[in-house]
Amino acid sequence: MNARKVAVAGLALTFREAAALLRIDRSSTLHELIRAGRLRPVPWGKGQRIPLEQIQELARTGFTVSGKPSRARSTPRRAPAAGVGARIRAIEVGS
Repeated sequence: MNARKVAVAGLALTFREAAALLRIDRSSTLHELIRAGRLRPVPWGKGQRIPLEQIQELARTGFTVSGKPSRARSTPRRAPAAGVGARIRAIEVGS
């Protein structure tokens, strides 16, 4: 029985492991994906785990949370003002 549990343990991840693998916040984003039905935890002892297949599928297809892309900025970042780097390098530091 123990050998089977060890072999299966890698196929289901804790919420913390799943969030780390997807590089998302566990307390908000992961739980929102679960509420939306994109991830379906399975009973595991006294707690729950998320099957690795679901994490891989979500990573392959991509996902959004609250209608916003979670991995991409909706607007590109502004370029720094011209000459900012030169002014910073010109600042004398120390004695």
